[in-house]
Amino acid sequence: MLRQIRQGSIAFICGLAVTAVGAAAAARAAAQDPAPPQPQTPAAAPAANQDPRALGGIWKFNKELSSDTSKLETQAENASPSGGASSRPRSRFSGFGGGGGRSVGSTEQGLQTRALLREMAQPPAQVTIVVADDTTTFTDDQGAVRKFTTNGKKESIDLGTAKVDSVSKWDGGTLTVELTGGNVKLTETYQLTVQGHALVVELKSVNSGSTRTSGSGASAVPFKRIYDRADAAKEAATAATAGGSTRGPA
Repeated sequence: MLRQIRQGSIAFICGLAVTAVGAAAAARAAAQDPAPPQPQTPAAAPAANQDPRALGGIWKFNKELSSDTSKLETQAENASPSGGASSRPRSRFSGFGGGGGRSVGSTEQGLQTRALLREMAQPPAQVTIVVADDTTTFTDDQGAVRKFTTNGKKESIDLGTAKVDSVSKWDGGTLTVELTGGNVKLTETYQLTVQGHALVVELKSVNSGSTRTSGSGASAVPFKRIYDRADAAKEAATAATAGGSTRGPA
């Protein structure tokens, strides 16, 4: 009996020793070969700004924060056959600048080029955007309506004085519109800021007929237009008024 107890104690002590040795070996292996760090997932943009419908609303042009287009307006006026302003009605949406101020004649391509010049020279003071499943509609402060089919296929868009080819599509919350007419190709991108209170419109143009560039198809310097959300400004004004009305006498 005593012999059995002694043998059991020896087996128990040996088991503890083996366990301790194994634990120490595992600890040394972990210290020598640490686990590789797990990659961190980059922070995603706000989900609301990735929804095309977030672009919808009423937007007012912020001249102070936008690129200066005063020189482009002069070029647009000089582009008419008579060298002065055209008496034909204008649309007030964004468009292309360039052309060097030279006469482009009265051909269809000339009319398209002048129409795109005027589009860039005179941004709308206010624009209302309505986003549907397959179309996006812009209505400017003059009441002119322009509807784009955002399926990436070519269509014809009337600028008021000429029709140009257009291709429009969404990439997440960014709308891209390409307008092509005459020697001009304009790419417009519409995207909200992170906070969603401002709309940034970037315009990048290519004039294949410009004589002032280093070669055919040279790209002009892109410029930006900033629009403030009209309802956000209204809410801020309302909140300020309400805050002032609740104050007591000084």
